[in-house]
Amino acid sequence: MPLVRGFRALRYNNNKINDFSNVITPPYDIITPEIREELATRSEYNFVHIDLPVENSHKSKYEKASELFIEWQTNNVLIREEQVSAYWLRQRFTDIRGVQMERLALLALTKIPEGQEDNSQILPHERTFNKPVEDRMALLNATNAQLSPIFFIFSDKEKILQQCFIKYVRDTEKRPNITVATIDGVLNELWQTEWNDELSYLFENKTLYIADGHHRFQTAKKILEEKKKNIIENEENVLEPYRYVLTGFVAFEDPGLVIYAPHRVVKNLPDINYEQFFECLKEYFNVIQVEDNPIEYVMQRQKECENNNHKSYSHCFGLVTKNRGRFLIELNDKGYERITEEEKTNALHDVNVYVLHKLIFEEIMKLEPNTQLIYETNPFRCIEMVEKEKAEMAFLINPICPEVIKKCADNGEFMPQKATYFFPKIPSGLVIYELSKESL
Repeated sequence: MPLVRGFRALRYNNNKINDFSNVITPPYDIITPEIREELATRSEYNFVHIDLPVENSHKSKYEKASELFIEWQTNNVLIREEQVSAYWLRQRFTDIRGVQMERLALLALTKIPEGQEDNSQILPHERTFNKPVEDRMALLNATNAQLSPIFFIFSDKEKILQQCFIKYVRDTEKRPNITVATIDGVLNELWQTEWNDELSYLFENKTLYIADGHHRFQTAKKILEEKKKNIIENEENVLEPYRYVLTGFVAFEDPGLVIYAPHRVVKNLPDINYEQFFECLKEYFNVIQVEDNPIEYVMQRQKECENNNHKSYSHCFGLVTKNRGRFLIELNDKGYERITEEEKTNALHDVNVYVLHKLIFEEIMKLEPNTQLIYETNPFRCIEMVEKEKAEMAFLINPICPEVIKKCADNGEFMPQKATYFFPKIPSGLVIYELSKESL
């Protein structure tokens, strides 16, 4: 049984959809209520109606999603691929610096590790929480389909994935099956090709790292466990579709693998004593007031560290405070001793978001675990929220590099929630994996 294989996806019917920008969406977990409303009004067939359903007076949101999913197939809005296929996704986008970028992904199925199988094949870097898993389980049970691909990264130093794309797509001059500009400004091109075993061999003995979709992966595992409990011995073949999960693969070495930093904005701190806060801060950090955007200094310090053979990361943050100004704060020797003295970790020490949460949020500010944080990838927007919209403070950070994610996952160490923001996301609605034998 291969670790990675092709499948017969459900896809939007080109003859029914005139403009795919009206139906293809970002993943459900980054869609705000405002964006959902905008997407939902674009088309009755917009994918948010299924992937992020809403309740009405007569049906639960999961019942509504199930009803629509069946209806769209009955009316041939969604149709199944005729052959077991590979799906190639090329995404072209402008990054936060204004640089034109391109990224390649392969969409396929990945086998879920079971029983005595080596669970080190698929590694997470974040913890999961019960509520999101319960939501996705209810939706999966209602639709019997995996609606959005999980985002995996893997090592491909020989660039075999890129070579396969050139061989099976570019050199054949095959036109994309779907071309769509999504709401995040990304141009997505999707090609369908016949599955070739060369692609299965590519992933043999590879470790796969979850970039996005930790809760969806846990959902798929739990659904498989539930099915196994209720299956009769001679119906083992019924389990086969549930042994796989819909995934998108991007190589670590892909120059378009972009990770943004989700900066932290603290909206309300009614009881903060700034004199005491800065006094505690200076015990563990060097604090310098600056006039310009602190992120420029933070990025410069990171570049200096990368050029230093002895240290490749910087625990340096920008701090913007309401009515107090802008600051550059950098971990000092005492701070580093504090962060390492009780920890057995080797990887999290390299994660600046971990230092921010552990030393500043937990020890100095003593924030409650449920304190509302706003996660924003645009540092200019963070400053605006503090200085013009009266949020209390913002912490600006450097993005995490893929090597640090790999190190944490290999060590079984979990980063704080929303430590990474991979851009662009893999859209929802391009391909759907219905959990049935017809899909395999």
